[in-house]
Order: sequence, then structure tokens, then C-alpha cells
Amino acid sequence: MVAAVYYFATPDDHAKLLYYVGEPVKASLPPWPLVDFPPTVLTRDRALTMPQ
Repeated sequence: MVAAVYYFATPDDHAKLLYYVGEPVKASLPPWPLVDFPPTVLTRDRALTMPQ
């Protein structure tokens, strides 16, 4: 079985997590995808035609 988990965060989520883990002194984390704020609303057709 194969599974994938994606975590999408706002810039505020990103800053809070980096502060919590003590980055960059205690830990270092690679960047992850950020969610548009406000969120982008897509129709089904538009979502299917957009590049990933």
C-alpha cells in the first residue's frame, strides 16, 4: 500500500511552526507549499485543466 500526505499551510502557520521547533538554531525544515490567502476557488473544469 502506498500513501501520500500533503500539508498546506498559510504563511502564519509556517511562522508559528518554525518558532515552535526552534528553527534555525535547533532544527531546519525545508519549505512546503503555501495556500493562497484568501483561498483560490476553482470550478471542476478549471481545476482539471490547471497544471499541477
